[in-house]
Amino acid sequence: MYQALYRKYRSKTFDELLGQDQVTIPLKNQIIQGEVSHAYLFSGTRGTGKTSAAKIFARGVNCLHPVDGNPCNECENCKLILEDRMMDVVEMDAASNNGVDDIRELKERVVYPPGIGKYKVYIIDEVHMLSKGAFNALLKVLEEPPKHLIFILATTELEKIPATIRSRCQRFQFRRLSRKTLVQGMEGVLKAEGKSADPEALDLIARHSQGAMRDALSLLEQCLFMDQHLSLDQVQKSLGLVEEDILDQLLKILIQERDFSFIPRLNQAYTDGRDLERLLMDLLYKMKDCIVSLQGGGPQEKAQGYLEDFHLRDWLEAMHALEETLKNLRYSKDPLLTMEIGFMDAYLAFSGQAQGAASRVKKDPTKAFDMGQEVKKAPPLREEAALLEDSAPEPEAPSFHKEEKPVSQDQGPGPSPKKPEDFKEAGEDGIIEKKSSAQGQEIDLDLFDEARDYCKDQGKISVYAMLKDARAFQSKGLVNLVFGPNFQFHVKNLSSKENLSLVQEAFSKVLQEEVSVKISLEEEAEEEKKDPVEDLVDFFGNDLLEKK
Repeated sequence: MYQALYRKYRSKTFDELLGQDQVTIPLKNQIIQGEVSHAYLFSGTRGTGKTSAAKIFARGVNCLHPVDGNPCNECENCKLILEDRMMDVVEMDAASNNGVDDIRELKERVVYPPGIGKYKVYIIDEVHMLSKGAFNALLKVLEEPPKHLIFILATTELEKIPATIRSRCQRFQFRRLSRKTLVQGMEGVLKAEGKSADPEALDLIARHSQGAMRDALSLLEQCLFMDQHLSLDQVQKSLGLVEEDILDQLLKILIQERDFSFIPRLNQAYTDGRDLERLLMDLLYKMKDCIVSLQGGGPQEKAQGYLEDFHLRDWLEAMHALEETLKNLRYSKDPLLTMEIGFMDAYLAFSGQAQGAASRVKKDPTKAFDMGQEVKKAPPLREEAALLEDSAPEPEAPSFHKEEKPVSQDQGPGPSPKKPEDFKEAGEDGIIEKKSSAQGQEIDLDLFDEARDYCKDQGKISVYAMLKDARAFQSKGLVNLVFGPNFQFHVKNLSSKENLSLVQEAFSKVLQEEVSVKISLEEEAEEEKKDPVEDLVDFFGNDLLEKK
């Protein structure tokens, strides 16, 4: 029966586990010295060897003839564990067994001594998926474990593990693997399979694996069905990537030709079924490599053709525009249109018309960017207000501003027009009022941006755009969002049940505490300076008051 490459070539010893010396060396020494802990916590991104290391360690502590801290994989115990036939080593998936009853059942079994091996080893994968009650039940076992018991917890989200659990485990962080390490692992697999590949092809696979060996072997396996020898072109076709010459054409259009001829090329790539996200990622990688080369950090041949009229500000503005487009692609109903708009933003950057730092700083065309020059942080290239208008047409909102008109002497009494201070509404989960109480500590801009990004990640681009015009303050479980006096529409829109609930959820997540939200309109300076006597006159009338 055919077996996937990442399963067929799973590491069987610590020495075969590539790029994780900070984990393998301490674990080997513990086995050699016979001093093992009762609980371990392995954390790191996917495909970096957490489960493989746990299985190797389980064999190592039960191996009859360990070799320099590694399991021999030849003794009876090792063979039983490799074949998943030893009852003393249990692998549990917390994603599907995450209830308190599952952990209670486990507690009843762990008290019994091992039947064959020296230790009972429980490997709990994706442990962050356990419920709160399950964690509490597990905590009791970790506090008073039997001498024959070892827990190995593996997770990709360390921050979700309670501190009471983390403090009772030895923690090991698995790193992302470098491209060189990934290529080394793939070369070993190719040699064992009797196949070969060009170095450029393996490097491309490694770049799209994001530091995960399992991803690299899965992509390699997919490409190997093309031919016995892998070339760069075959990998690009197999993975749906855009060829290097197309990326060169797009980049040269933006930098040298500076016209909109990139639109038909993007349309052709979309028609050919190219992955637009990967196209954009590859273009950003290429631009980054060119910048590094032009600044003396890499081989100059990568930047050939882009040396003339080079301004780092323009390149960075364009990359920020394309990066913002990459974020918006996943939520777009028309990805091609989103791509075209993003390339137009990049076109403006290279033309010196971007609404960012590059357009506000006078450039010397004979010099490259001075890294010591202070440049203010540029706002996003695409005006977020435009995003708001695109996502939902703005209804005609009532005006809350006074119109200065001459008052006729014979004008009869009548209802007075509503003033800005009369604007006050009750929201679903917060308070929306005219008067601003900007008290408390102003929330850090980075945290505020995280809250806005959370709203955007939930698909609420309009909420993300409206929050840009607010200032945020925090005081005793309350977040006060203060808008200028001309942003009544923003306040009314954010006061809807759905939007206000999302904003409250965003700030609660970022601030790591339950908070309520109050949305305020900032008073105009003229209203703040109003004479208190005039308030009395407005209330009682001129005929009841006598000014002295």
